[in-house]
Amino acid sequence: MDPVVAERLMTIKPPYNITVASELALFASLEDSDLLFSRARALVEAREELSQRLAEFKELTPWPSSANFILCRGPQGRGSWLYDELARRGVFVRYYSTPPIEDFLRISVGLPEQNEALVTALREILS
Repeated sequence: MDPVVAERLMTIKPPYNITVASELALFASLEDSDLLFSRARALVEAREELSQRLAEFKELTPWPSSANFILCRGPQGRGSWLYDELARRGVFVRYYSTPPIEDFLRISVGLPEQNEALVTALREILS
């Protein structure tokens, strides 16, 4: 493809590729705003609770978040180790190995039982 045409197409393309089914689901969810907002409130509450629980671990430093995840500084120089230990227990997070967020974990806010599994695994690993 001509590079000029490719560049023009990339400027008008939505930032994320989604399927038609996903787009239809989005429109359907927008029709039930009460349900949508109740789920958003539940996510915010879960995020705040999880952030507080993560802050109880002296080896972790959660950063304030307005997203559906918490960026959390892991044990300095041992973030990769913590990532591996969580994965061994079936808890999957994202690990960053390059500055300026070296040894940081990106922890998605999950359902209550998923958040509890994370905290339980962290207790086992960091105790």
